[in-house]
Amino acid sequence: MNHKMRKSTVLAVIFFVLFSFIATGKERPPIKSFTYDANVRTVKTAYQLEDFEQKDGELYFYFEESLSDMIFTEAVVKDVYKQLKAQLPKRYRNKKLHIISKSYQIEEFVPNHFRQASDTDSLRLGKNLAPRQVVKRLYLPYDITNGLSDRTIALWNSHGLYYNKSGDRWEWQRPRLFGTVEDLMSSAVVLPYLMPMLRNAGAEVFVPRERDIQTAEAEAEIYRSDEGTECYVKVPRPGMYWVKFWYETIDDLSEKVSCKLTSGKVTKEYAIDMNMGRDTWIYLDEVFIEDSLTVKFHATDNNVYCVRTLVAGGGMSKDGSSYPCYAEGARYFLKRSNVPDSILYCTKEGYQNDYYDDLYSRARWVNYLCGGSHIFEEHPGLGIPIDACIAVHTDASKTADYGIEGTLVICTTDSLFPNGVSRMASNDMAYYVLEQINSDCKTAIDTAWSVRGIWHRNYVESRVP
Repeated sequence: MNHKMRKSTVLAVIFFVLFSFIATGKERPPIKSFTYDANVRTVKTAYQLEDFEQKDGELYFYFEESLSDMIFTEAVVKDVYKQLKAQLPKRYRNKKLHIISKSYQIEEFVPNHFRQASDTDSLRLGKNLAPRQVVKRLYLPYDITNGLSDRTIALWNSHGLYYNKSGDRWEWQRPRLFGTVEDLMSSAVVLPYLMPMLRNAGAEVFVPRERDIQTAEAEAEIYRSDEGTECYVKVPRPGMYWVKFWYETIDDLSEKVSCKLTSGKVTKEYAIDMNMGRDTWIYLDEVFIEDSLTVKFHATDNNVYCVRTLVAGGGMSKDGSSYPCYAEGARYFLKRSNVPDSILYCTKEGYQNDYYDDLYSRARWVNYLCGGSHIFEEHPGLGIPIDACIAVHTDASKTADYGIEGTLVICTTDSLFPNGVSRMASNDMAYYVLEQINSDCKTAIDTAWSVRGIWHRNYVESRVP
């Protein structure tokens, strides 16, 4: 190629680039990236600009999604705008700026409760519809008037043991680390601490894995009469047992069924709404059983013959792992909980183990629980209004220098929930959870505890429910 041809080619390329900017109404971005010292643990030193436009004299900067990981307050937002303006050429500094990441202006990531200068986002406020619970504990020595009264939470303790079909063996989801695995470590947080705390605050909690660490198990003998249904259980050894029961689908089930549990000298009373949660395991309570337990169900119209079975204890694997049921993944417990195959099994091709069944079934199970309720009216399900869905993982990771990795919360925020509430409500909840954990860990564990941020991502566990 001669000199004249090379020169004409270069001119053509320059003309094409200029023409492209003119044709699209865009102009050349004033910067390629934005340098900012983030308030979360990250290796990021600069955030790449993905798009830029100028409309009506105002500048719109679209940055990569990592910018949205920061913990935004009104003060942080103000500082980000200030720092960006300082990094722009002088001719842009008097123009109004808009900083956008994950399709949101960064000021929208400030939770409602922390806003003073900006307006409250009404779309992310929950709708004030009458909450309901399947099992209401009447024996409590105090009235729960606020807190989580009448609220229902779907909660799970990460992954569990699963069967690898191609390897013909049972495996943990994460590698062994510090003498344990995440599949068990998260259970050690959720089952004895988090779940009881939520229940003490008034919530009913549903878990897609077996919650009872009691390896013994006993099924009740059931006696029916005109006075109701009586279930009698004799356990193989004394101990703490979760009591769960199952009632079948009958069109004219009583909404209000009274229930009385007697173990030794202890008696506990409950109110049960049998119009929700049919044909699956419903957990009543965890109680100490010395020898035997009696549970009586009664309704004013005597329509409680639908109680199909009642069991005390978690037991050992029914699927061949040789481990206790609580150690196994959700996929196995949900199979025994009568969830439809469309929820239980992953339909993607090429997967050679139960890991993806476990992963997808937990998220779909939430929608099955609340299907038909005011939370998700169009979806078929059990009619239980779920107020929050929380998955607790311990991440099983470490830093290269054995330092503190810190806390991370993940949520999906790019749409609306079926009942019209903005998924940005998840951002607000993530903020509160993260700040509380960070504060507690700095106080109780190490002042160097760090925050990895809030990831606004489309993970299955945060997107599907």
